[in-house]
Amino acid sequence: SQSAANPSWRGPGIFVLGGLCFAWMGALAKLTSNRIPTFELVTARFALTWAVVEFVRRRAGVPLRFAQRPALVSRSVAGAISVFLYFFALRSIPLSHAVLLNNTSPVLTALGAVLVLGERPSWLKAACLMVSMAGVWLLLQTDGGGPIGIGTWAAAASAVTAAWALVSLKVATRENRSVIVVWSLAAVGTVASAVAGVAQGDWVQPDWRDACLMAGTGVLSGAAQLLEIGRAQV
Repeated sequence: SQSAANPSWRGPGIFVLGGLCFAWMGALAKLTSNRIPTFELVTARFALTWAVVEFVRRRAGVPLRFAQRPALVSRSVAGAISVFLYFFALRSIPLSHAVLLNNTSPVLTALGAVLVLGERPSWLKAACLMVSMAGVWLLLQTDGGGPIGIGTWAAAASAVTAAWALVSLKVATRENRSVIVVWSLAAVGTVASAVAGVAQGDWVQPDWRDACLMAGTGVLSGAAQLLEIGRAQV
């Protein structure tokens, strides 16, 4: 039966596993962020994700066709910016702070869905938004009362751009296969971060340890994206 083929725990299980992959990706990126330039680290992350998703696309026989192109471009650009800001934040603030700030994006997405997509607002959404923003405000405060650092601002901005990407994703997936949406993000992120890194001239030769950590960020990111595709199909 359908329930036997897709047990009730499968969807939540995939969601949790995908979240763990993203969390470990952030931890590995944090370990290399002080030695590897941000653009180089982002390039490695996106390039390996692109390779993984391209392999899956070919195995599944999904043609490389793009629909809803404005939404697809919007999602890819916003997603790439969000990843760069997140990785940049990891250089200067604790991993826990970066993750908490970045994970406010679902609440901001709910606001964007109301403002951009015309979804119906509710008191529950408003309450969640206010509680989330209060938490962000508390987290943004510094112990010494000094100015908020650029890393904290970058993490908060990564949540805003991630929400922008998720709102665009809602439109992009109406006519595009999920694997195509992920492929587009990985392609844009790889090319943009590589060009920016070369233009900046900030590129180093990683040792074997950093190379393994960088590979891990890309593989875990690709696995998380594929799990998201699987969750969407459950």
